[in-house]
Amino acid sequence: MRPLLFATLLLLTSCRPSSQQDVTPALIVAGAAEITREDFERSYVARLISNGENDTRLARSLHLNNLIDAELLSQEARRLGLDQDSAGSRRIETLRKKAVGDVYFEREFLSRLEPPDEEEIRQAFARWKERAIVRHLYYRDSTEAVAAYDRLLSGVPFLDEAQRCYGTATYDSSAGYLGPIGYFEVDDAFAEAAFALRQHEFSRPVRSRFGYHIILLEDRLQSPLLTESEFQARRDGISSKWRMRKRTLEGDRFVRSFMQNLGVEVNADAIELLSETIALIEKRVTAETPRLSMDERRPEPTGELRASTPLAWYTFRGQDRVFTLADYAAWFDELPFQEARHRTAASVGRALRNEALALAGEAQGLGADPVTLQEIGFHERIYLAGRMRDLLRERAQQTVTDEQVGALISEMNGAEPVEVFVDFWEVHFDSRREAETALAAIRNGTLHPGSLAGYRSYNRQPLSGSSRQLDGLKRAPLNVPVLTVDASGTWSILSVARRQEETMDQEQRLSVARERLAPLIAERELLERLRSEAVVRVDTTMFEAMAPVMMNDE
Repeated sequence: MRPLLFATLLLLTSCRPSSQQDVTPALIVAGAAEITREDFERSYVARLISNGENDTRLARSLHLNNLIDAELLSQEARRLGLDQDSAGSRRIETLRKKAVGDVYFEREFLSRLEPPDEEEIRQAFARWKERAIVRHLYYRDSTEAVAAYDRLLSGVPFLDEAQRCYGTATYDSSAGYLGPIGYFEVDDAFAEAAFALRQHEFSRPVRSRFGYHIILLEDRLQSPLLTESEFQARRDGISSKWRMRKRTLEGDRFVRSFMQNLGVEVNADAIELLSETIALIEKRVTAETPRLSMDERRPEPTGELRASTPLAWYTFRGQDRVFTLADYAAWFDELPFQEARHRTAASVGRALRNEALALAGEAQGLGADPVTLQEIGFHERIYLAGRMRDLLRERAQQTVTDEQVGALISEMNGAEPVEVFVDFWEVHFDSRREAETALAAIRNGTLHPGSLAGYRSYNRQPLSGSSRQLDGLKRAPLNVPVLTVDASGTWSILSVARRQEETMDQEQRLSVARERLAPLIAERELLERLRSEAVVRVDTTMFEAMAPVMMNDE
């Protein structure tokens, strides 16, 4: 069975080719549609970044097949009218707006970002060769961080302030200690601030993706030798890492400035109600992706949410605008759910940013730009393929025959007929770098996982029914936090407390076999039919020519 890895086709704006380039010719013809080299490259590079995989010929071939499958499934979805119903049309409109905003961001920021110069690359190389031994104070609120910084400036010892920050019961000399960190191993803003410090110097409050930090550099572990030959050998890789870091940091500053110019005012009461509503939604869902419905109501007399409820007010090009719950709901599928659940105000801000970037792009006429139209088509293809897969899974139980179940049981014969139950906790993150930074703090004892947004614990979770990181749940050492990534590219910290095996009877074994097979069989049969009916061609010359270039990226 060919792997179906559609969930890994993630789109990262930073990986798009320049919008100044012409649309490239077709790499793939699948039925009535064409898939360009641009489509392949940006989605493939995004997959490598999100999953931490290496670029190999096999990985490229699998990804190419995934794109073909996604195109054929999207065509079938259109044939069934899934792009025309209310859910489909709303979602496609949001994807169109996202593409317009992405192209605006690229033209206003990415295309103007200067490439790293020789001095920057050499400095990054020198810092990459070092380890910084740091201690930090961590705050969720910027006001608390500024107050702590003022106390440090007035002469309060850093370690004394760490006791206040972390609320230690007794004086703890390890409070806030992170130990040695690598230049490219932690949050971008944190790393830049830490490696710019002199020994025993502390930083101003630094805003990272976790919150606010005041960093103390205790010492540096420097490499005894920096050679020109090693620099030249490492130059391309260091340059690529620094380019990505510069793009992230400068991009964050660009977006913050863009948002400040909107003069945003938030409706704190409505956002609090929204947070409570999302919590209720989370309790009602199981393995499905949570959805924010306009029918959600908060019945208590203290208030309720409606589609027209303002979440924020802002000014765009001199015109006052309202960002409503309906606007937020339209962007909900584009937002990290854990952020929506635990940092609702930040989630609203992210959605409002998307809306405003789209407005700015529309104001420049980017909705009709050829590159934007190509981007819109790509987003639509991925969405409709996902809807088609969802529809197949809804019908899956009716398509699984006893013969198919029996075949799967035969494949399971070498394994013990047991069910494994797991007790564990996990925290999801938006990127690998964020997860690594938090993991280091958890292992050093300076950060409790329960204090992180998105922390969840589970008792007696059956492995056979879990949609989470199965490999991590099976293999992680007990009571040791580890880094994991699932098929969708979501990075997490996972800690397994207990595993318990229980023997399955024949009925349980049949149920497990059916559950594993059902989501796959209908999709496989449909794809086999679609591939037999459609004309599918790959420009193998172009595909082979891409390989050396992509192998040298990053």
